[in-house]
Amino acid sequence: MVICQGDTSIVVNNAVDLDGDRLIYSFSAPYNIPGAIGGPPSNVFTPPPPSVTYISGYSATAPFGPGAGNYAFLNASNGLSRYATSQQGRFVVSVEVKEFRRINGNEVLIGSTRREIQLVSRTCQPNQAPQFTAATLTNKVFTIEEGETLNFNLAATDPDGNPINLKVNSVLLDGAGAYDASFGGSQGVVQPGNPTGSVTVTGSGGSVSGLFSFNSRCGNARSTLYDVVVTATDQACGAKSVADIFQIRVNRAAGPTGIEGEAIVCDQSQAATYTAAGPAPATYLWKVRAAPFRVPTRAARCRYAGPTSARAT
Repeated sequence: MVICQGDTSIVVNNAVDLDGDRLIYSFSAPYNIPGAIGGPPSNVFTPPPPSVTYISGYSATAPFGPGAGNYAFLNASNGLSRYATSQQGRFVVSVEVKEFRRINGNEVLIGSTRREIQLVSRTCQPNQAPQFTAATLTNKVFTIEEGETLNFNLAATDPDGNPINLKVNSVLLDGAGAYDASFGGSQGVVQPGNPTGSVTVTGSGGSVSGLFSFNSRCGNARSTLYDVVVTATDQACGAKSVADIFQIRVNRAAGPTGIEGEAIVCDQSQAATYTAAGPAPATYLWKVRAAPFRVPTRAARCRYAGPTSARAT
C-alpha cells in the first residue's frame, strides 16, 4: 500500500465476526521467515513462525522508527489506522484482531487473526484529501431499539473541487438479505465471499452526500455494535482518501411491565379501558380472549359480549 511522505494516510482494518463476538485490534510484530534471509527454506515448520527482530528505535507500534513526523495509530475498537512518516522507504505493519466471547459472565479469548501490510512511502503529487463535513462527524455512535428507524446523512467535500466517490461498507447493506438498510437509496451489493455489502455514490463539484437508513427489526439486537465504514476518495491523479467508522447499537425492545384496568367487568354495556404500563413504543398488539387487534396507542377500549366477564391479556 502506497502512503505519501509527509502526509497522513488512513487504512481501514475493520473485521466482521458473524457470531457477534467482541473484536479488539492491536499492533503486533510481523512474522519473519524461518532461517536466514536468502538462505534455503527449512525442511521443518513449527507454527507460529518467528516474529521479526526490530533494530533500535523501531517496534510494532513505531514501524517508522523515531524522529519528528513519524506516527502510527490504531483504534482498538474498530481497526481504523493512521500512518505518517517523514522518510521514504518500505515498512511492514501487522494488525491483530482478537475475538472475545462472554462465557459464564467472563470474556474469554477464543480466536485471533492478523493482517500484515507493506507500506511504501513515496513522494506524491500535490493533492488535498477530501474531508467529512462537520455535521457528518457530530455523532458517530447511535443507539436505537429493535423496531426503530435510524437515518443519518453522510457528506464530504474536496478542497480542490475534485469529484468524490463516497463508499459505505457494512453487514447491514446485504441487498435483499435479513437486514433492511440502504445508502443513497441502494440496499447494497455483496460480492461472493464477502461478509459485508457496499454502496458507492459519486458527487460532482467537490461535494458528495447520501442518506444512510436502517429499519431495525425484531432479532437485530446484539451486544456488539454494527459498524458502518465510510470512505471518501477524490478522483484525481494521486487520489487521496479519508475514512471513518460509524457504529450502531441496537438494544432489545423493552416490553410492557403490566396492564392497568378492571380485572372483572360487570356492566357489559360500558366500554372498559386498559392501559399498558411501561415504555411507549409505536404500537402495542392487544389480545382479548385470543381476538387480536392493533391500536396506535398504549390504551385500548373494548366491549365483550360474553356471558359474565372479560379478561384482557
